[in-house]
Amino acid sequence: MKNKLVILNLLTVLVVLAGAVFYVGGPAIAKMMWGEEYKSLMYECDHAMKEHYIAKRQVEIDVNEMALKNLEATRLGLMVCHDYDKLNKKLRGMGMDGDQMSALGLEAIEERNYDLNKFVEIHEFRYK
Repeated sequence: MKNKLVILNLLTVLVVLAGAVFYVGGPAIAKMMWGEEYKSLMYECDHAMKEHYIAKRQVEIDVNEMALKNLEATRLGLMVCHDYDKLNKKLRGMGMDGDQMSALGLEAIEERNYDLNKFVEIHEFRYK
């Protein structure tokens, strides 16, 4: 009976330690392994969405063959957003929270020396 309790206590300690290592180490490992890829995909997806929005507005303004072809091409460009979403889920599964993901996004902005006005313009949707 005493041996069983010792074994159960050891298992409990191991589970708690593993949880602590995952909670603290998981996000750090995820950032180290996939942080740069996440930043790149985030930028590419953002750019693809902007291009698609512009192409869609162009079709709304003037429907012509070139505008339709451009719209179709930008739809294909949105495939990068699927990769971004998959990586986002992977990082969240590794324990990263929304604040840590936002911090990665800010790092990408700083590393690419974005002009703040351009950054706002990219993320701002205009409806007429």
